[in-house]
Amino acid sequence: MSSSESGGSSNQGQLRELAALAGRTFSVASSFCYSFVSSATRWSFSPFILVYPVISYLVAPFLVFAAIIINISILAPLSIARHLLNSLYPVYVFCGVACVTGIVVGMGGRGLSALLTRTFTTLERDGSVPTGVSAARVAERWSRRRRLRIKEEDT
Repeated sequence: MSSSESGGSSNQGQLRELAALAGRTFSVASSFCYSFVSSATRWSFSPFILVYPVISYLVAPFLVFAAIIINISILAPLSIARHLLNSLYPVYVFCGVACVTGIVVGMGGRGLSALLTRTFTTLERDGSVPTGVSAARVAERWSRRRRLRIKEEDT
């Protein structure tokens, strides 16, 4: 057992040394790559850095003109529309609630009207008495209609 324990600890020690060596190698390689990339970038952009002030002075009037045109044609109308819509939002909500309320009341009235129409047309067609209507009222209504029909026939 002692031989396997000592072999396991020597393997762990070697793995630790290998990991430390790999870490140092990676650190040196990444440092070298960073310095190479930064110097290559600096050298490749150095002509542009020398020419940039000249280009910026030549292009500045066009950029300012484009910024003014974009501001006038796109940004200002959007800003006005945003402020207008924010100001009119309560009116929009009020009108929406009024429309929904109108729809609900209208559909309720339509349903009530259909119910009443069905009730009275059923009463006229087959002479049956719907629930909630007294027999005396039905008899009075029928007698009034008979009197009207008799008077119409006499003339």
